[in-house]
Amino acid sequence: MMSSARALGKDIAIYALGTFAQRAVTFFLLPLYTNVLSVADYGLFETVTVTGQILLFAMDIGMSRSVLRYYARYRDDPDELGKLFTTALSLMMLSGVGILGIGMLCRRPLSSLLFGDTQFVTVVVWLLVSSLFRTCDQWIFTLFRAKQQSIKYVLVSLINLLALTALNIAFVRYLHLGVLGILWAQALVYMAIAIVFCPTILRVSLAHFGFSWTMARQLFSFGFPLIFTTSGMLIINTIDRYFLVHYRGLEDVGIYSLGVRIAAILSMVVVTPFQLAWGPFLFGKEKENVERLISRVFTYLTLALTVSGTAFLFFGRELILFLSTEDFLAAQVVLPFMLVSVALTGLYYWAGGIVNLVEKTWILGIVVFLAGLCNVGLNFLLTPHWGWVGAAWANVLSKGMAALLALGFGMYYSRIPFERSRLVRVGLLLAGFCALHFVALSSLDGIVAIGVKMAVLALGVFLLWGPLRFSTRQERQQLMGVLVNLKDQVSRRLPPTMTL
Repeated sequence: MMSSARALGKDIAIYALGTFAQRAVTFFLLPLYTNVLSVADYGLFETVTVTGQILLFAMDIGMSRSVLRYYARYRDDPDELGKLFTTALSLMMLSGVGILGIGMLCRRPLSSLLFGDTQFVTVVVWLLVSSLFRTCDQWIFTLFRAKQQSIKYVLVSLINLLALTALNIAFVRYLHLGVLGILWAQALVYMAIAIVFCPTILRVSLAHFGFSWTMARQLFSFGFPLIFTTSGMLIINTIDRYFLVHYRGLEDVGIYSLGVRIAAILSMVVVTPFQLAWGPFLFGKEKENVERLISRVFTYLTLALTVSGTAFLFFGRELILFLSTEDFLAAQVVLPFMLVSVALTGLYYWAGGIVNLVEKTWILGIVVFLAGLCNVGLNFLLTPHWGWVGAAWANVLSKGMAALLALGFGMYYSRIPFERSRLVRVGLLLAGFCALHFVALSSLDGIVAIGVKMAVLALGVFLLWGPLRFSTRQERQQLMGVLVNLKDQVSRRLPPTMTL
């Protein structure tokens, strides 16, 4: 079990680097966006970003997840693997090109619907083009995940990061092209990656070419329910921006979105890498008894979200000022809500992996779709009166609903022995952190405040790991073994006079 846990941990660490490389361009460029773009233009950019996520899902129609699910089953049969890729790729391209064509024809009403004004027609056009190329790129990363080629995943992600960063700086900072410049940069990079790496996918498809209606039904039986899952999650994650556009304006979208964006860093370094590694790991263990390992993963996921989420809570003001300007300081109100939302998303993915393992994807589809409808209703009631605070409450409550329902169904299909005593200790640590922040630490400012917050974090982790005995003796011994091994490796690379 420990070797499996180490393998999962390794994949999570590698995917964390790859995910960071894919998404870090937005965070690296936040100071550029918030200083060069107005608050309203930044709100437009964030609305474009969430619309791109919706288009990516609609063009893919669940095919990449279906390929990820069945790749391990057919990888030793070239004919069936060729049918899998040919069928899924054909369905995806049919959907992607169809949506592109319809979107072009309806670009003017789409501009009014999405952004509250018909002046953004050109933005709609380039958003559609960029999304089609991005859908192709998603297939490339899906293939890397299916083959568990995490190193290639990271390398291509780094290429994506460097190219997008360079073009964004050139187009936005020096050519002053605004949001259109961001979309042009994305279209160029996504197109280049698709052209270079698509032959990798086509080689498998064309060598054993064959569209199969039987395979299409199998892909849809697994992937179609995920459409409801993904659409519900997209509603939860994006619909608040559209409510804010129509009820409050693009400036409020900019303030709210910055809080969401900072909390998304937590998702990027903890939740998304876990999600990417968790599914393939579980599918590879479907014939084994891994209930204890699943329980331990839950415990450590909760701990990781608690400690890292608290760090973002403590240093929220500093992060906002570092990534933007004082015009965006109101985002501090949004940040605590979004951190809770990210944590709930992580718990949902943990439970959802168990449900997917028993191929009950329709359950998650219903759960998340209902949560999405709940989110729409809450936004309709709260956003007109409370602005971004109402939108934040709607997000947290609907995410909580999805997480709790997924957890309930996961427990129904798999009897997981939760490590209750360790989870209680994590809960006590979180309660202490929150009490200190809202009672005393949130009012502190300056260099001294940073030092105090860092000391509180370190003390909390020390108490958990030391007097509270969170870790088992075996885990502490393994950690010490890793540290000793690391020390020996470093010592061997140092000159004799500098040996540790």
